[in-house]
Amino acid sequence: MTNTIVSNYIEEIAGKTSKDKRYIYRGQSEDYADGVVSTAIRRLKKSNLPNPSKEEYFEYHTSLINDAKSYRYGQDSQLSDIGLLIDLQHYGAATGLIDFSEDFLIALWFACNNTDEDGKVFFLDVWTDEFKHLEAQEENLPAQGEQLYYLHTNFKSTARIFAQKGVFIFGYKKINNIKSITIKKSDKEVIRQELKQYFNIEEKTLFQDIYGFAQVNNTEHKYGIKTASDYFQEGYEEKDQKRKISLYQRTIEINPDDSKVYYNMGIVYNELKEYKNAINAYERAIEINPNYGKAYCNMGIAYNELKEYQNAIDAYERAIEINPDDSKVYYNMGIVYSKLKEYQNAIDAYERAVEINPDDGKVYYNMGIVYNELKEYQNAINAYERAIEINPYDDWAYYGMETSYNKLNEPKKAINVHKKHQKILEQRKTGLK
Repeated sequence: MTNTIVSNYIEEIAGKTSKDKRYIYRGQSEDYADGVVSTAIRRLKKSNLPNPSKEEYFEYHTSLINDAKSYRYGQDSQLSDIGLLIDLQHYGAATGLIDFSEDFLIALWFACNNTDEDGKVFFLDVWTDEFKHLEAQEENLPAQGEQLYYLHTNFKSTARIFAQKGVFIFGYKKINNIKSITIKKSDKEVIRQELKQYFNIEEKTLFQDIYGFAQVNNTEHKYGIKTASDYFQEGYEEKDQKRKISLYQRTIEINPDDSKVYYNMGIVYNELKEYKNAINAYERAIEINPNYGKAYCNMGIAYNELKEYQNAIDAYERAIEINPDDSKVYYNMGIVYSKLKEYQNAIDAYERAVEINPDDGKVYYNMGIVYNELKEYQNAINAYERAIEINPYDDWAYYGMETSYNKLNEPKKAINVHKKHQKILEQRKTGLK
């Protein structure tokens, strides 16, 4: 995943954090005036307590927990006060717990909830003296005071918290050492798409409980009408080739100007041996992006299969104009020149291919075939030897070399090659056993 919006933000956060520290992250879809505060503080401020004291803050939580227990909530499962507080937070109650995640990308997703304003991803080092880490056996609310508490959910993890890699900060004291990066509102929609495509991060994977499922399907959430990116990703992941084509066509209906969709469709048509359809798809990709070298290369492959060899050569030459260092194009061009019996052109193409990628044994093997056609048997032997150096189990290179020695009327050398090949075959069988 290179040159994406998400990768840019990954680089930005990496530049602001230290490798020797462990951070937790919080995404906010807008930059609230109060910064990072709990929903309990916000509720108290709306309840004529603009500056709640420590006593009022802890009294609020005691009352909240006692009221919940009066409904017998949590008693059947014997939840601790902390566990009960986490459940109340989970169901939307205003508590002093502030949600964080151990995963920057999950925080980034939450920062993109609202596309009307810039968002923030906050990051915090909790492995300092400022934070006390609560252990699993903690039963009661933390004592009143200035201490901040880091609650890891090892001791209380719902499916949703687990999916979100959730952790919490609790305490009356303001978090002072927190830092942030800004998420531009113009980037948010693309970020959501990339997080879904590359990391499988979306509402469906983050809210993995029935309550979460219901919440993301309530009247406040727009129905998730699929975008062109959704259909493209489904097509990319689909195994059935016909279904792939259908999904790519649906993508094009929504966004007819994405050259990559046509390119991928051409690949599928090639695999289905529908070469004319493949060529049409590649041509459309090139109309949108005239410098799409890979589309020209694959178009050449389709023309080759249709035995339209000159059209194939023309496509390869255009691919080379765009990217003169693509060894695959020269290799494919060599194959077509061989079929046209233009053997010297084939050799020239293969030599250029191995200049770029000297470790491609297939090129040397094909070069050996052409040298045999030219009756340059020693050159053929040299090419086959190089193919075998790269891949000692290349059966066809051994056969080709044996044939070349026989053509040179050197039967002893041909027999030696045959014996060496048999030895390799035995070693392979032994290895398989």
